[in-house]
Amino acid sequence: MRLLSISYKENDWELKNLKLGEVNLLVGKNGVGKTRTTSLILMASWIISKSNFISKDDDLFELSLEFSNNNDIINYSLKYHRKKIVEENIFINNISFLSRTINKGIIKSQITNNFNEVYPPEDKLLLHVNRDIKNYPFLEDIHHWAKTFSDFTFSDIHPEIPDNKKMNHVQEMNQDFKFLIPERQKNITKQLNYIGYNVENISSQEQGDLIFLNIKEKNIDKLIPSYELSQGTIRALYTLTILADIVQNKYISTIVIDDLCEGLDYERATKLGKIVFQTCKENNVQLIASSNDMFLMDVVDIEYWNILQREGNVVTSINKHTHPDLFENFKFTGLSNFHFFADDYLNLINE
Repeated sequence: MRLLSISYKENDWELKNLKLGEVNLLVGKNGVGKTRTTSLILMASWIISKSNFISKDDDLFELSLEFSNNNDIINYSLKYHRKKIVEENIFINNISFLSRTINKGIIKSQITNNFNEVYPPEDKLLLHVNRDIKNYPFLEDIHHWAKTFSDFTFSDIHPEIPDNKKMNHVQEMNQDFKFLIPERQKNITKQLNYIGYNVENISSQEQGDLIFLNIKEKNIDKLIPSYELSQGTIRALYTLTILADIVQNKYISTIVIDDLCEGLDYERATKLGKIVFQTCKENNVQLIASSNDMFLMDVVDIEYWNILQREGNVVTSINKHTHPDLFENFKFTGLSNFHFFADDYLNLINE
């Protein structure tokens, strides 16, 4: 199950038909809506995975999602206003399987091939109240996407002192690292060295309910606990550990990373970016990353780019699907990828 596109509209903001591929890099000028877009994708997974989602009384939004599922295309959409589901629809290969307005709807059984009338509460999604793995397996497919979704903001990862009362990023990383097989633990050490960190070994230890990682750097005798690492090192280690856990346990289908490589220098940003994109491609994990890091942009093929632009409160994307000739012609300019982001070239896009 893979997310192919997403659209969203509310009173003061709209995202129009963002097309997504296997791996994706969302780029755009400051204030264009990169973080809001990644947050929206998270919100979509949360709406689907939670049986109760609460919004303000005056909230009004429309959400449309398109998925690929084996050989099928599934379109799911809903309209929500003042704590009521005004509309909800599912189409599979352009054939209606669910149609609902407020508290009345119909849903198609894949056993009988007939539509059944349903009368859901006005504040509940049919996606939630009519789950039946035999009659309506397409609902489970959508739920599975939401359940196998993960996200984090790269710039939010900081060295943190352990706290028994709450789970923080460092503890999450330490726990995940401990349960990796030794081969994957060693591979993370190799990856850190490839990126530019002189790490000889990483070991874990338990103290009560807490798990600690100790990092042994080359030519330095003292072990460094993970919460004393530099900000760049902890961000790289966290990202590599999360990816290794995903690959080992095969429980994530989509991962969203906001601000990927934020704060890293050229060598570390480019090499970490390569690892992240390559790992996701090789392991069939859909990656949706956002960044304005010019180092990262230069090593990620523009084939995977979505350039976000905003006019007023409407955000649109420019990619190889919307402007194929522009993307193809740029490959012959001899310019670095970052120049594709330059003002003069963006003016060509707008003409």
